[in-house]
Amino acid sequence: IAAPQRVHPQLQMQPPEHGAHSRVGAVLRGLHLELGGDALWGGDLVEQGITLPSGRRRLWQVLPTLGTEVGPGTLEVTAPISVAGRNLPVSYAVSVGYRVTFGMQ
Repeated sequence: IAAPQRVHPQLQMQPPEHGAHSRVGAVLRGLHLELGGDALWGGDLVEQGITLPSGRRRLWQVLPTLGTEVGPGTLEVTAPISVAGRNLPVSYAVSVGYRVTFGMQ
């Protein structure tokens, strides 16, 4: 999946970036288990017409998720784990979310 090219109007920067996300999951006795993965990569950074190979960005992370059914949706807790990266801020995180799906039953 390619992100649109964007140029910052004042800095004239053009970071070419691409990303992908994949996940697989299962439900076991009401417990939702999911394992996802994110990838972000880009080419050389171009700033004011100058190519900067050291500005190339990479990020690979694994996203384990646990969830349980609450009301009409699922309450989920995710803890992204960074596997590798370059030129991106990475730290420990935990997120809590509520997912509601719509569809025919």
